[in-house]
Amino acid sequence: MLKFDFYESGHGETTIITFPDNGIGIIDAYPSQSNSRPDILKLIENKIIHFICLTHPHDDHAKDLATITNPSADACVPVLWHTITDIHQWAYYSTEFNAFPAGSMQNAIKRIRKETAMTTIKLFENIAHRNINTHKLRNDLVAKNIAGVEIYCLSPTEKVQQKFISKEVRSKNRFPDPNKLSAILAFHYGKTVFIHGGDALKSNWFDAAEKFFSLHIPNATIIKIPHHGSANSFSFKKTKHQHNYLDLCDANKAIKSILFAGDSTHPNEAVYQELLKNSTVYCTANGLKTADSDPLNIGFSIPGCQYISNSNICNPMISFECDQLGNINVISGHDCSACS
Repeated sequence: MLKFDFYESGHGETTIITFPDNGIGIIDAYPSQSNSRPDILKLIENKIIHFICLTHPHDDHAKDLATITNPSADACVPVLWHTITDIHQWAYYSTEFNAFPAGSMQNAIKRIRKETAMTTIKLFENIAHRNINTHKLRNDLVAKNIAGVEIYCLSPTEKVQQKFISKEVRSKNRFPDPNKLSAILAFHYGKTVFIHGGDALKSNWFDAAEKFFSLHIPNATIIKIPHHGSANSFSFKKTKHQHNYLDLCDANKAIKSILFAGDSTHPNEAVYQELLKNSTVYCTANGLKTADSDPLNIGFSIPGCQYISNSNICNPMISFECDQLGNINVISGHDCSACS
């Protein structure tokens, strides 16, 4: 059996995959703001870890990966999967950047240090300190096989990564969006296919779809919705050259969508309604449920403005167990029909 556990964080995301050999893989990890998720070290206690994966360098995906790799932790981590560019890694380890001559490289390092979360820097410091192997993901690499589960990287492409590096060095005003580097992973176990979308943007899905269809694997029945259901990750266009994540799913089965809402602005309402029409949606936390236009009781609201607050918790944990025949058993959690 293949098991997927999705834990509420209220802001970030935690996904733990248990493989048929009972070893685990951890994709992103962030502690629960409401303490409804156990401590990450308790969750992985006495478990054999096959890999940890940082889909992209944002704090809400990295914080507890730094906890797992801390030199004081007992967890045995063989490898970190990531998509971070070489210049990022070099900048993480560079502590003397003011000694370099002025110029675009120095400016790039300063921007990286300013705009990249300190927990991500700490993660790579831990990786270096503990001599943990790293594996950089991109979609032209050979699939990994863990206990009979084929794992494919659908995105990003090498071209996207190279373009990101170019913008890091040359841009004077704005650091490129790390979500463009987000990994999209497909897990294939017999007739069961799960797609983890990270925080991928619309453009990532065109490359991911091309790669996915070239693999000739079954369409997905489980998908982790990217970027908290944000509008910048979803394309409503329906042409053969424009794809979104639902195009990779099996339209003849009940698709199960996993939604992490980062705050009360997520998910985008149009995206959420589209998901409800095309899948059975399971939310860890749903920002749309925060509907009070005057939550601070100040006596007025401003048209067009939305108060940003923590999302309401729907499910502290969502858990699916799947077999090779494509059967999905919901072990923990309820879908959105229970909240309507």
